Amino acid sequence: MRYKLAPYAKINNLDGKTVLGAARNYIIIQNNYYKDYLALIGFLLQAKTIEEIIEFLLKNTTLQPKQTIEKLFDKNLITKDNIDFENDFQSRNWLFYQLYADPIEVYTQLKNKHVGVIGLGGLGSHISKMLAQAGVGTLTIVDDDKVCISNVARQFIFTKQDVGKPKVECLSKNLSDFEDTKLQVLNKKITSRLFL
Repeated sequence: MRYKLAPYAKINNLDGKTVLGAARNYIIIQNNYYKDYLALIGFLLQAKTIEEIIEFLLKNTTLQPKQTIEKLFDKNLITKDNIDFENDFQSRNWLFYQLYADPIEVYTQLKNKHVGVIGLGGLGSHISKMLAQAGVGTLTIVDDDKVCISNVARQFIFTKQDVGKPKVECLSKNLSDFEDTKLQVLNKKITSRLFL
């Protein structure tokens, strides 16, 4: 397996300290190790094996290889090379997920989830789209309402051409681009707790 520097991993100044990382995932760089980390960052711009990283650290820095690699993994500052952060549909989601966990693991968990959204008004329609964009495996949308002209001004998913059509029909067309999400559409009004 080959690894490279995570695309969001940058050297920054945080409260007067030099850090490598982003958001909550960062490591503080002591002044005496600054040049070592700069060299390591340059080295990790191209994918490397763990053995190559260890060898580089031993020959070119004063950093402790095992501790340094553990810190980088712990803070998700290096990533597997098999993730295409530039050309994959989910690439930007993966960058976000990587701030907190292994993006492939998060994506797999999302892919195995089934989420229901009841009501496709101002919140439900937007939430449905965000869930599909995130890669939720199955999404059930439920609403018996039709799009009216007042919906168009505040619900960007619907257009003037949708007025008079069922919200579930219009939203399902809008969500059809998200191939990773299986869509279940129910044009029904919920009248009983048993339906849930």
